[in-house]
Amino acid sequence: AIKLGGNGSLGDDAIAWKTDDEARKEVSTDVSTPAFYQGRFYIVNSDRQSVSCVEPTTGKVFWDQRLEGGDVRLQKFESSPTVADGKLYVMDHRGTVVVLQTGDEFKQLAVNPMGADNQQNIRSTVAVAEGHLFIRTNSKLFCVGQP
Repeated sequence: AIKLGGNGSLGDDAIAWKTDDEARKEVSTDVSTPAFYQGRFYIVNSDRQSVSCVEPTTGKVFWDQRLEGGDVRLQKFESSPTVADGKLYVMDHRGTVVVLQTGDEFKQLAVNPMGADNQQNIRSTVAVAEGHLFIRTNSKLFCVGQP
């Protein structure tokens, strides 16, 4: 991480923190953009099917956990995570939405299969508006929330 306020070529004094090689392998993303919520980054690693909670000012990793699908076999995650109302939403290639509690301790709350059995390569990100979640698969758009 680089300190704010620099410009041009920056030297080592501009570095706020950096991870070691082992942590870099675990806490990384190849496609999705991390979510920032209440002072924490939530980073999805598609290849490992995991999510990490990181303090951006220090690089401290609070947790790094592989997501579990219950009865559903989870696929690759390429959508960006979405945060709303203290919950983190991540959708896999088949449209399965995994819901996590935000915060410094890992807690998986739910696994919701939203895509049809034959759907693949869903990369849309869960959207939030007016207290509702909008979840788009390859063939449907769901609105989840109170009427």
